[in-house]
Order: sequence, then structure tokens, then C-alpha cells
Amino acid sequence: MPGNTPQFSLASQPVPKNGSAFDIIVIGGGVLGSAFAATFGKQNKRILMLERDLSEPDRIVGELLQPGGVNALKELGLADCLEGIDAVPSFGYGVIRGDEDVHIPYSVDPTTGKPFQGRSFHHGRFIQKLRAAAVQTPNVTVVEATVNEILWCQDGVRATGVSCTLKKDSSPRAHVEGEDTIPPGTTTQFKAPIVVVADGCFSKFRKQFIPKTVETTSHFVGLILDNVPLPFPNHGHVILATPSPILMYQISHTQTRVLVDIPGNKLPSASSGALRSYLESTVCPQLPIQVQPAFLKTLKDDAASGGRRVRSMPNSFLPPSTSSELGIILLGDAMNMRHPLTGGGMTVALNDVVYLRDLLKGDATTDQEVTMVQMELFFWKRKELSTVINVLAQALYTLFSGQDPNLLALRNGCFSYFQMGGECINGPVGLLSGINRSRSTLVYHFYAVALHSIWLLFHNTSSWSEFPALLLREPMASTSTLLEFKAGRCFRQEGTNTVKPDPAKGLVYVEEQDELLHFFWKNRTTGEVEDDLILFPGDAEMVSVPQCTTGRVLMLQFKSSSQKLFYWLQERKTDRDEVILHQTNALIQQSAEDDEDDIQMDEDVTMETEETPPAPIAPSAAFAPANPGSSSGGGGGGGGALTSQQMDQLRNVLAGIQVPQAAPRSNLRLDHVLTSGSIAPLLNNPAICAALFPHLPESVERTPEEIQAIVRAPQFSQALVSLSTALESGQLGPLLRQFGLGENAGAGVEGFLSAIEEQAKNDQAKK
Repeated sequence: MPGNTPQFSLASQPVPKNGSAFDIIVIGGGVLGSAFAATFGKQNKRILMLERDLSEPDRIVGELLQPGGVNALKELGLADCLEGIDAVPSFGYGVIRGDEDVHIPYSVDPTTGKPFQGRSFHHGRFIQKLRAAAVQTPNVTVVEATVNEILWCQDGVRATGVSCTLKKDSSPRAHVEGEDTIPPGTTTQFKAPIVVVADGCFSKFRKQFIPKTVETTSHFVGLILDNVPLPFPNHGHVILATPSPILMYQISHTQTRVLVDIPGNKLPSASSGALRSYLESTVCPQLPIQVQPAFLKTLKDDAASGGRRVRSMPNSFLPPSTSSELGIILLGDAMNMRHPLTGGGMTVALNDVVYLRDLLKGDATTDQEVTMVQMELFFWKRKELSTVINVLAQALYTLFSGQDPNLLALRNGCFSYFQMGGECINGPVGLLSGINRSRSTLVYHFYAVALHSIWLLFHNTSSWSEFPALLLREPMASTSTLLEFKAGRCFRQEGTNTVKPDPAKGLVYVEEQDELLHFFWKNRTTGEVEDDLILFPGDAEMVSVPQCTTGRVLMLQFKSSSQKLFYWLQERKTDRDEVILHQTNALIQQSAEDDEDDIQMDEDVTMETEETPPAPIAPSAAFAPANPGSSSGGGGGGGGALTSQQMDQLRNVLAGIQVPQAAPRSNLRLDHVLTSGSIAPLLNNPAICAALFPHLPESVERTPEEIQAIVRAPQFSQALVSLSTALESGQLGPLLRQFGLGENAGAGVEGFLSAIEEQAKNDQAKK
């Protein structure tokens, strides 16, 4: 059905008087702003939505709504906004790599027995329908105006409204007799206790409230192809091209959008012809053969029209942030952005409105203090979906656009994983579509793809030395510092149960990177980070060590292993000790559940440094490290020398995998086998070292000592414990058996090691 640009009129709405008061002012009339205004207008709240330009926007993103977003529209009573705009039903994805492809349909809705359905459309048409819904909602006033500034009370601690300038040629509005009207082009003020900043990816006000800067990871160059046959009609298409992916999807029954990702923060010059040359010579040959003629025709038409048919848009990344200013709420792209590869932005935005609708009721939209309390809860609740969408988007883009051998191996493994079908596509597409919000499912499939990539490398190469050292890659991460305090480390003395403090000045800090919790210790003198641990929900606890009477020692202990880390506080003031304990444990617990306690460090507290370390302490059995010879709780005990050099090289891959599960059921763990003591003799072999050196990061010196340092690191031990736990759970058995490792591969750590050793022997026999 052909779609026309939806029309709406402001003629039924009088211009509000200068100084008019509302319950909420919304800055921005995009997806989130319009949906927010319509939703809260239905809750009998007086809403003013200010939009700079109410004409139909023309953008090349925001055109594919995942099933999770469609469901959110239905829950908000806005599902009819998808009607009458020639929106195309979307039933899943087709992933294309060269001459191969794999079909990834959306999963089935258990309530209807039919597949979940997304929609793709012209962005502008959808926006106009949302705006029309807002205009037609009682209690909502829509004004075409540019917001100049946010107004504050005299002491500057709370927002009171906005100052804005009405558009000169704005749509005609009703005139109310006896009321003072505001002429177009006039600068005026409107009042409200709550101001929602939803002015999009190029937000004018973002930098006033959050310190993080937007990172441009790449650009999309967009074209529209007419009447082109697609490999998978009514599906999104992801083409695994070089150097980065290409997207295709229908935006009407006759038009198809092509989005070409170009890495970096600068595009080839359009005026010099470099961009067109790149699209013709590099991109076009990688498109499906039936699409190429239409693609070249569009480029030719663009040249003839003076460059009006090819558009570009930066792909931005901004981790989520909270605003502490009373009366200010940042939402949508103004607050959080991820790479649009997975098409999850609108799904996150609309679900945020659902959360807010349920949280901001009654006084929560008129009382600023109550609103801010509810917003803290909102930021924790939204993580169940936003974490999955954000991490998936950034991880998949990194995977599909990376060109080094390690990422290429993982990319091939990911494509092969999809080809296995069944849960190997149902799980990932459930996450991608916004239907499955389980973070553990996300971690599981990342883990499974990594294992499958290991198997492919093992199966397709003649030597284990060709395995990439995935642990040694520096991850792309978004960072949010949640807690920090000055502390030194304590190390257990060799052959004893006595923990001795190291006099080095240090800093412990906890950061959220891509919404995973990292625990760091940094040497304040050298600036080097020497501990970096991922704290899984509820898996660790910080406790004080009462046995130490000459100083203040804290212990970070893990529930899934015997690993323990000891730190002596270097804060001169002792009244913060309990606060540090409480806030550290609150952070760990709040990553597992919605906790409303305040977990931020007080910014007005001046920390003083305690430079004198405590005397050595002899820990009791309750907190003594389990294995003699480990330092700072990291690393396992002894263990015999490995029987296969391949196990040494495999540890690079294993160490990069983190899976939180229950405690292992057997006493054997990988960290008991792959110890520094068992690996050290292998590093005396120059051939083994030479095979490992190419996989080290460029910043790491190519020496056996550097490899040994990695093996001794607490992160390595923690990763091995996590993999051991997953193996003992038995959940990996079916997957490992698909890799041809034998029936015993999924029977715990011992079975896994035996299966690998047996396969290595078989390979040697074949040679």
C-alpha cells in the first residue's frame, strides 16, 4: 500500500501565554520526545513539547524498528503510528558473506504461535505519525520553537523551565479571545518543574549535564534503490564486506535502503569524487549480484543531481549517563547512543518511555526530589534491555569491521555458528530483536561463538601455534567510574599464610565498561594498572580483615573460587572505611538486582593519604589464600607439567572468556593445571615462544618473561575459574560435542582436557 507523508495541524491548539506553566516540558519532538508527550498526556499531565522544526525529517537512520520496539509501541497505545506509512513487515535477517548466506528468522511469539515481527519505514513518516499522536492527545501542547536555554532558580540548583524563540513561519494556530498571544519569532519563557532533554544525537544541552563526549566510530553513507530484488524480502540484510559491513532493508514496498559503513571519523571527499569512486570500486562488487545494477544507477543519478541522493550520517557511541541536576531528565540519543548496526536505538528509546510511564506517576512528575529518586530506579531498570542492545551493537560492529587476524577468526566463527541453526540463531536473534533481555544469554552466546571459533581454528590449521591470543586484545569499552579510594596491595609471603603489605602507593577504582563492572588497582607512582578484574553480579564481596591490628586491610573474596585480593587502605581518615565497604558491595549487588541505595562516592569529601603500611598479618583459615605461592590472591597452586604444548597456546583463547555460573562441582579447575609453574618449562622452548610472540599486543615486549607475567596475572586465573565453572555446569556439553571433541568433552574440566589431548594425539598420528 503506498504511503503518504502523514499530515497534522496545530490549528486546534492555542499558543500558550508567555510564562505558562506545565507539569513537564519536553525538548525535542523525535521518536522519544513525541512518544513521551503522548504517553504522559494520557496520564493527565500538562505537557509542552518544543520542536525546532515540525516538517518531516529526512534522515538515513531510525528506519528499522525491532520487534521489541513494536511491542513497546503497542504497550504505549501507539501501534497505529505504524499504519498508513507503507511500513514493511520484517521477519528477521539474512547474513551474507561472499557467495554464502544464512537465514536468521525472528523467534516465535509463544502467545500467538507466530513469529515476532519488526517494521521498516521512512523515518520521517514515522516521526510525523508520532507527532500527530502527541498533538491529538489531551493535555499536550506542541510548539514549533528553538529552545535557547534552560532556566534555573536563583540559587541555580533546580530547573524551572526554558527560554525559547517561536519559529517565524510556524503553522497557524487558534486565537483565543481575551488571551495574550505570542507572535511568531518572539522569544518567551515557559515554566515546569521537570524538563526532559530529548534533542537527539546532536544534543544542544547534553554537555551541560554529562561530562562524556560523543565518539564517532564510523559513518553510514545511505542510498535508496528503487524496485530492486532482494535475497531475503521482508528481512534486514547484513553483508560482511571489507572493510566493514553493509546493511540493506526495505523502507517501503518499492524502495530499499542501503547503508554503507565507512570506518573512521572522516569520509572520503564527495566533491573530489573520492566517495563515489570508493562506492563503485570497493562497495559495489561486494553487494549481491542482483542489487549491483540498481546501486550503480543510483550513484549515476546522484552525480547528475548534484549529490542529492547520497546522504551520510556519523555513527556515534555514547555510554549511558545519569544527570544529578534537580528537574532535568536526559533521554534518548541525548543520553545514550550505540552503533546503529543492530537497529536497536528506537527499541531502547520506546522501552525507556514504558519504564518511565510506570515509574513517574502522581507526585513523581511534579515533585523534583521524588522524580530524581524514581529516575535512579529507572536507570537500573532500563539496564535489562539497554545493556543487551548496547553491548551487542558495539561488539558486533567491532567484530564485523575489525581486520586483524584475531577478529577475522572470530568473524568466521560467528558466521559458522549461525549456520548451525537452532539455538545458535534463536538465542542471538532474540537478543538482537529486543525480545530476550537476559544478560546471561548474551554472555553465553559470546562464549559459545568464541569456543566455536577455537574449534574452527583447531580443525582448519595444522598447528595450535596459529591460535590467536584473544585474551591479549585490548577491548573497546565505554567507561563510567563509580567508586575510587587510595589503597596499597598486600601479598602473601612465599610458603606461609602471612600477608605482607606492599608500600607502593595505589588507587582502587571501580568502573562500568560497556555496563560490565571492572575492579582496578593502579600504581599511583607509575600510573600502571596492575589489577583488572570483572566482577560478575553477586560473585564477590569486600570484607575487612580484623586480624590486622596495625592497619586497615580489606579483602576482596570471590564466591565461585578461592581467589582473594588484599588491600591496605591509604586514606588517612578512618571514618570512610565503612562507606568504602558498603559502596563496593552495593555496586556488586546492584549489578545483579534493582537496588535503590545511593552508590556514588561523595564528591565533597577530601581524601588524605596514609603513607605508612601496616605490619604483616597472618590470616586465619577463613581468609587465607588456598594455594601457597599465589600473590594478591591471584593464580592457582601447583600442578604437573602439561602433556601437550598445545594446551599452553590454548590458554590465550580460554583466558578471554568470562561466564558467570554456579560453583564447580569437582575440585579440578583449569587454574590448577595452567599454572605459572607448569607453563614455565614450556617457555624455555624457543619454538613455542616464537609461535606465541606474534599474538602479543604491540605494546608488549616479545620475551618469555612477558608471557609468564600474563599467566601470573589475577585476570588469567579468574578467566580460567569462569571457564571451569561453565564446564562443570554441563551446559556446554552439546556444544562441545558438535565440535567433534567426543562425548566426554562436556563432562567437566577433566573430560574437556582429556578430549583435547585425545584429539591432539589423533592429529599427530595422522601426520
